[in-house]
Amino acid sequence: MSADPDRTLDFRPDHADPSPGAAPAPHFETAEVARGAETVGMNPPPPPPPPPVDPALLTFQAGPVDEQRSSDWSTPSVVPFPGFELGDEVGRGAVGVVYQARDAAHDRTVALKVLLEAAPDARALGRFRREAEAVERVRHENVVAVYGHGEAAGRPYLVMEFCPNGTLTERLAAAPAGFPPDAAAELIRKVARGVAAAHAAGVVHRDIKPGNVLFDAAGEPKVSDFGLAKSGGSALQLTVAGDIMGTPAYMAPEQAAGEAKGAGPQADVWSLGVILYECLTGFRPFTGRNNIAVLAAVQAADPDPVRKLAPRVHPDLARVCHRCLEKDPKDRYADAGELAAALSLVLAGLPLPDRAGRFRWWHLAAAGAVVAGLSAGGWWLTRPDPTPPPDSGGRTAPAEPGCSGG
Repeated sequence: MSADPDRTLDFRPDHADPSPGAAPAPHFETAEVARGAETVGMNPPPPPPPPPVDPALLTFQAGPVDEQRSSDWSTPSVVPFPGFELGDEVGRGAVGVVYQARDAAHDRTVALKVLLEAAPDARALGRFRREAEAVERVRHENVVAVYGHGEAAGRPYLVMEFCPNGTLTERLAAAPAGFPPDAAAELIRKVARGVAAAHAAGVVHRDIKPGNVLFDAAGEPKVSDFGLAKSGGSALQLTVAGDIMGTPAYMAPEQAAGEAKGAGPQADVWSLGVILYECLTGFRPFTGRNNIAVLAAVQAADPDPVRKLAPRVHPDLARVCHRCLEKDPKDRYADAGELAAALSLVLAGLPLPDRAGRFRWWHLAAAGAVVAGLSAGGWWLTRPDPTPPPDSGGRTAPAEPGCSGG
């Protein structure tokens, strides 16, 4: 198994060696690489003092684009994609490459996602079609838009919204101690709203990770890459029992256990919780020396309390994060909409609903008012940081359970 927990895995146990009596040989596919492999202990030491961070990275303003030329096509502009002038390569995965391109017909810059092979295999083509179908069903300001699709020179392609300001992976790398708590909460609230639109359309993403959160020209986050998405009863549902699909460091326990087919919206809530934890603390909650160890930790280990690593985080925000990371899907938020509502309440300093209960109409109404306030500027939503939990002269564990509340 690949040692990089940031690679998207598509593990199908039904592939076998053709020789008689041979043991089944697992088949893996890797998609977009979000960050290089890391080895971090299960109980990481306190982070070093963070270096100065560009304020633009913390306030999610526009920044430079990291571009590189294609290694496959030395002159991509001559590849026949009628109506599009190809520019620099801006992303690459196992089955596709993404170019910045000019859409002449609409006079706009777009992202053109192209399959690497002119005759793709059934799985690669299936992922490509799943992404097109999923995003066509999901329209939201925090989801990368797909404008169309087609085929040229035997290569299927998608025409997508171009997001020039990089990924959340890059912003996390620039802020090793994490983001300010309210900035982290607001970022994940927006991402959760985009995922909630997918859930409302019956689509489960199944591969939410920092590398799949892009930033547009205005610095707004957008959910991308629905290549592993599923939708009950539709052509998107192509997995079977035993499939392991997702990115180890961010996949839910039920996915890690090979239950990708049954993964529901709560699996995406888990992934959002992992990203929130990382944004708040600078650490991933589940780590290991290789993918096997990471998958085992996801299923069995409890993360360190958020406020052990980041005492400045408000207890309610820590509760929301840990509720996302409950092992039993029934103990998490029911979907990304509930998570977004909870984060809205925390940002407003309003009480969270009872731990045993679900969000009722008055919680959602209050959260809606918060969203309106945030959109209007929301100066009245700010509040002082809470008093840090007692410690012994350093970042020691408070009297707070790892996964409770919220």
